[in-house]
Amino acid sequence: MFDNIYTFYDDAEYIITEFNVNKVIKLLKKRIENGEETAPNYAFLASTYFHKNDNVNALKCALKSKKLDENYFYADYITTLIYIDEGNSCKAEKYLSNLFEKAPQDYYFGYFAAIALYYLKQEPDIAQNYAEKLKLINADTPDYAYMKAQVYFYEQDYKNSLKYSVIALKKGFLNIDFSMLLLILLSAFFTVFKQSNYMNFCESFCTLFLPEEVKYYSRSGIYMYDNPKKALELINKACKINPKPQYLLRKAEIYLLQENINEAIEIYKDILEKDSSYTQCYYMLSCSYRAVEDYKSCLEYANKSILNNINVESAYYMKAACLRKLKKPEKALETMKKMEKEFPFSYNLNYYFSQVYADLQDYKNALIHINKQLLIEKDAMNYGEKTCFLFRLERFDEAIEAANKALEFGENGNTYYWLACCYEAKEEYTKALEYINKSILLGENDCWTFWHKSSIMGALGKNKEAEIAYKKAIELGFAE
Repeated sequence: MFDNIYTFYDDAEYIITEFNVNKVIKLLKKRIENGEETAPNYAFLASTYFHKNDNVNALKCALKSKKLDENYFYADYITTLIYIDEGNSCKAEKYLSNLFEKAPQDYYFGYFAAIALYYLKQEPDIAQNYAEKLKLINADTPDYAYMKAQVYFYEQDYKNSLKYSVIALKKGFLNIDFSMLLLILLSAFFTVFKQSNYMNFCESFCTLFLPEEVKYYSRSGIYMYDNPKKALELINKACKINPKPQYLLRKAEIYLLQENINEAIEIYKDILEKDSSYTQCYYMLSCSYRAVEDYKSCLEYANKSILNNINVESAYYMKAACLRKLKKPEKALETMKKMEKEFPFSYNLNYYFSQVYADLQDYKNALIHINKQLLIEKDAMNYGEKTCFLFRLERFDEAIEAANKALEFGENGNTYYWLACCYEAKEEYTKALEYINKSILLGENDCWTFWHKSSIMGALGKNKEAEIAYKKAIELGFAE
């Protein structure tokens, strides 16, 4: 039905592993030198270089294979894997699309590549969809069993991971791969012991067997959140050996965790300057510029991210947030409506709609959307927003009720502020004073808080205290 990955010369079958790559390269080069310049030979040579972590030669051979036979879709598979390994999701998606156009529906290599790609793009729902398709295929080859084992391992179904690893081992025993052995050991281990207790140890142990630069890269990922300084040291070592974009992207991510935003921006821009196909940098640049409050640049890269179909849902939120900061609520509303068409079930959609309508002082629509959000998630933040909108609509008793629900989740200075405003509006000044003081104690110390305290004190006849609070409000920027 389609070319078997193993068979690339007549007198033997190989699974390409870490242990036989040099032998396979020698055999394939000899065939090509003898005039057999075929798409399969170059594609298998590409696969062999890929196993050797030589992506430069792997890509050359894969593209040569495609040039010889555009319809030889195994070359698309290898090219997709190479670009995934390089962290280039844009080009990987292009070749994966080519693969699916040509390959039969039971070509499980394509599904396996798709799983890897969409996890790289941080789109787990799509990856899981392909994982289910891969599991449903009826194939009896060791590579299929091994792919299936890897999918189950990623899903933390270690019993099935162990089962299919052993099946793969039995079917391809003479060509055993070290990574297959490792998967068997880890699956067996986690079947008995809790993963959470030993995961870091196992990850560190696995890196011992990787090439030096890959070892540094992998370990940087292990340390990235708990010890970013150590992670940066490791990724710098990897970049010194091979400053490939994948490693530089990790370095930029670590800089972001350390709040070294300008260094991260410089790396993302440098990657794009050298290879514009790394379009995931657009979204990361948008995030970086937002962190330094450069909303004009943030908006520019959010738009580029949307145009290049990168993190589109998050980029729409980013764009709307930038437009709000730039005092363009009408355009922010247009953005949210576009997003609603593309992502009608986005989790925080109604919350962001409520914020934009509040900017437009359309508190009726703001209330409608925050109520919809509360149907999805009842928490202090959403009840706090509802309190604010009800206050603006002068529905003070309902606002107080919403505030009390917010406080069920814990004390919150902002909620106390709105409670004080409600009681002030109801001319219940003693309660208003109680809540405005609680708000201040919990850190709500802006000019409006002290202005309201001044007003409440005045209503209670405490003119001296009112004057002190008013002066504090002026110091903090209040203007009549």
